[in-house]
Amino acid sequence: MHNFGILYRYELKKLLKRKLVWVTGVIILLLSVAVVVGNLPMKYYVDGVVVDTYYNMMKTDREYARQLTGRAIDHQLLDEMQEAYRNVPWNAERYTLTEEYQIYVRPYSDIWAMVCQIMSVMEIKDALSQEINENALYNRRMEWVEDFWSQVNLTEGEKAYWREKEQSLTKPFVFGYADGYWKLLSSGQWLSVLVILYAAICLSDFFSKEHALRTDQAILSSRLGKKHLYWAKIIAGISLLAVYYVLMVMVTAVAAFGLYGSDGADVMLQISMPIYSGTLRVGAAIFMMYALLCLAILLTGIFVMMLSEVLHNGIAPLAIVSGGAVASTVIGGSVQHRVLTQIYSYLPSNLLNVRCGFQPLLVPFLGRYLTLWQSAPIFWLIAAGIFLVVGKRFYQRYQIGGR
Repeated sequence: MHNFGILYRYELKKLLKRKLVWVTGVIILLLSVAVVVGNLPMKYYVDGVVVDTYYNMMKTDREYARQLTGRAIDHQLLDEMQEAYRNVPWNAERYTLTEEYQIYVRPYSDIWAMVCQIMSVMEIKDALSQEINENALYNRRMEWVEDFWSQVNLTEGEKAYWREKEQSLTKPFVFGYADGYWKLLSSGQWLSVLVILYAAICLSDFFSKEHALRTDQAILSSRLGKKHLYWAKIIAGISLLAVYYVLMVMVTAVAAFGLYGSDGADVMLQISMPIYSGTLRVGAAIFMMYALLCLAILLTGIFVMMLSEVLHNGIAPLAIVSGGAVASTVIGGSVQHRVLTQIYSYLPSNLLNVRCGFQPLLVPFLGRYLTLWQSAPIFWLIAAGIFLVVGKRFYQRYQIGGR
């Protein structure tokens, strides 16, 4: 073996010949599609009777939403919505199944969902008893936003930053249909967990297996074995994950846009997440999500390979990484402890949860503020560099210096 390329191809070939890599890859891709598709293939039951399928219900709601696309959520649209809701016989046992609900109310269901979030109401009767006009809606939203800033302990500088962003928002908000993009965003956390599991399963014994079997002696004795084998293995592992990431992006994007449609890239995030104060649009948010997903799988791969070398064990890295990823989705962070909340939010399995990633917590950097999604790549790249150095030191000490 006379050059680095041969070492790299040899290590990549070893990975690609493992059945575990292919079987795990297929299973995780199918699970990724399932996360995006959700309950669409299922039937909707009422009292044990099939009323419709979730797919047909989605198509109906999609058409209604597209009819409202481009309309400002102002006094006129709010009046229309409230007038429509007054036509429903609320004393009916199942008012959502009445003809009045389907004809008058359902076309405004997306607007209603946004209003309920802002006005903090759950019951339709309670909402109708209030005067929901344009001024009341946006004033209440700003009160909600300011209260949340105080809950998460924002500094005055951070509040000033977000108030400036608020001034840049178009008000009244303009409604737009963007369910394809929003479905991907809302699936971000589980997609990150799945890519983390793939990296953990496929690379957990990439280094440790050869410690146990002593199968790397021939490679280490080659011309560049002791000098470049570590990096050849690292780059081979990263290459596998990069290719798999591209496949996941293609599969999930085709599933989401094929089912829900690809229209709405310029829709403001406030339509589905009213508490958000930034100017990011859903199309840009998806681009950032996929970029973070790429970094997440690569960071996890490097971390797993480091653990594999440090612990000389293939089970421990798998247990640590997969267990941590799953546990972090169950254990919620507390907004009362700012530092802990930020650390919790930077975990790859949490950052792609829209509730964590779009928190108003900021990081000062070179005289400006960065959001969590903007600052995460910096910290992740630093962490990746540390993992690479640590792994290299242990590799040299055991594989090379210890023999």
